[in-house]
Amino acid sequence: DLIGLISTELQEDGNSRTNLLLLGAGGEGHDGQDLTDTILIASLHQEKKTASLLSIPRDLWLDIPGYGSSRINKIYYNLKDRYGSGPSLDILRQGVENITGLSIPYVIKIDFDGFEQVIDTLGGVEITVERSIYDTEYPNQWETGYTTFHLEAGTQVLDGKTALKYVRSRHSTSDFDRSRRQQELLQAIKKRAEHADLLQSPLKLVQLYEELREHIETNLSMAELVSLAKFGTQLQEEEIATGVL
Repeated sequence: DLIGLISTELQEDGNSRTNLLLLGAGGEGHDGQDLTDTILIASLHQEKKTASLLSIPRDLWLDIPGYGSSRINKIYYNLKDRYGSGPSLDILRQGVENITGLSIPYVIKIDFDGFEQVIDTLGGVEITVERSIYDTEYPNQWETGYTTFHLEAGTQVLDGKTALKYVRSRHSTSDFDRSRRQQELLQAIKKRAEHADLLQSPLKLVQLYEELREHIETNLSMAELVSLAKFGTQLQEEEIATGVL
């Protein structure tokens, strides 16, 4: 009942879908802190209770009339100093609208530290690693050299730091495989959040958002974030479709 009181309707396109652009970047203290190397579109159908996740490769070349062209992961980086963070995210959002033909009113960007904190707050996430990962060129903690990241195949619970490595590692696999792992982890976070009753509690959701405010940037209002949480409680795992551009 409380969720219903403080939530608000999310914007929908002509197909009754709510579309969001999800971005992951290094953040302060990390090499390439403003490169949005993780780019996904989440499309939610509130009436049918279904969702789709589409990953966009970071090397896709994007032309935005009036603002230039570059690899898509550098658009925000190129514009931030000139226009500010919020307007630059909005320009990138419009660029993704142009190449997909979708109406995407919302954007959410999270950095590495925020990503780790979300997972650690949830007590870790359970992931089934399909095949062992052995990456000898994973960036070290100072982002100045490399370290080896090794994760055995099988089902295990990952903490924040390990989960970040799981979704960032690419030298022993491919960018397409990395996109699949990112989608897989998003679904694992949703599942864990449900078990922790986070999606059922607006107060917990608001508290977590306040703790992560410096690591998350979005044009969603708090009431709209609560509406997303409400939708999350109604969405079954088998109703989530995934794809990679």
